[in-house]
Amino acid sequence: MTIQKNIIIFSIFFFTSLFLCGQTKIPYTTDYKFKDGIYLQFSQFLSNKPLPKEYLLSYDKNDIFFLRNALKKDTLSFIDNNAAIQKVPTKEIWGFAENNYCYIFYNGQFNRILTIGTIGFFVSNVTVTRTYFNDYSMVGYNDPFYYPESNQAVENKELRRYLIDFTNGQVFPFDYHYFEQIISVDKTIFTEYSNLRKGKKKKLLILYLRRFNEQHPLMLPK
Repeated sequence: MTIQKNIIIFSIFFFTSLFLCGQTKIPYTTDYKFKDGIYLQFSQFLSNKPLPKEYLLSYDKNDIFFLRNALKKDTLSFIDNNAAIQKVPTKEIWGFAENNYCYIFYNGQFNRILTIGTIGFFVSNVTVTRTYFNDYSMVGYNDPFYYPESNQAVENKELRRYLIDFTNGQVFPFDYHYFEQIISVDKTIFTEYSNLRKGKKKKLLILYLRRFNEQHPLMLPK
């Protein structure tokens, strides 16, 4: 990380922190309006103060999916508050908001956040490599014309589910062990959920996630 980039991030964090201190907050609902722009840091999501898309050098007001398309490039170029051009690797961006949908960068791609709350939820593609072993017994070793093929490694894309702890921005696998850690702050819900059988925990995780979010709403700027 360069000194210049450190200065950019520190400035964003410092001024965002000052802004957060003076904000009136309200519980998040599906009617909440997220401002279009880039979240260089997680704190910008919490403050609903993304880098405005108009600050990007390639801004096209006629493209309703401008941000989604602009972030396909490896580097994001924008103009900062001092009218200087800055560049940030796309892979180091936390996420973005466009058309009131929020996205998080994870697994080398931007993924739409499907559930927003104190505990969030999203799905993401991952590349999985599997090795397939040839069964020599099907033809036998006594065939003089048989030449065994080597084992094959095949790559496939698979969808995986993830949880986001929106109190700190941490991402966890969609697994009841991690979920229990997050909900442990609520003794009633935690005790009830932890007493379920393993199969029930998996089946009812989303239900308890919604229940936890209802009782512990994510607070965002008005």
